[in-house]
Amino acid sequence: MKGLSILGSTGSVGTNVLRIVEAFPDVRVVVLSAYESRESVEAAAAAGAFAFLPKHCPAEQIRDTVLAAWRWSGREAPDR
Repeated sequence: MKGLSILGSTGSVGTNVLRIVEAFPDVRVVVLSAYESRESVEAAAAAGAFAFLPKHCPAEQIRDTVLAAWRWSGREAPDR
C-alpha cells in the first residue's frame, strides 16, 4: 500500500487519478482531499478512483475505506 501526494500539481484531481490508474492499473486509488467540490468528486470517480474522502472525515472512515480498497484488490488486509 502506498501513499502518494501530488503537491504543487497543476493537473486536476481527475487528471492526477487517471495518471496513477494508467501507470498502475492494479492500484485502487483513494483520494483524500481538502477540496470537496462536486466537480472534483465526479472527476475522480470518472478517472477511476475507488473512493473520494474529505480530509475532515473521521479517521475510522479513512481506515475502513483504505482497507476496503486493499481487500478489493484481492489482498488480505495487513496486520498492524
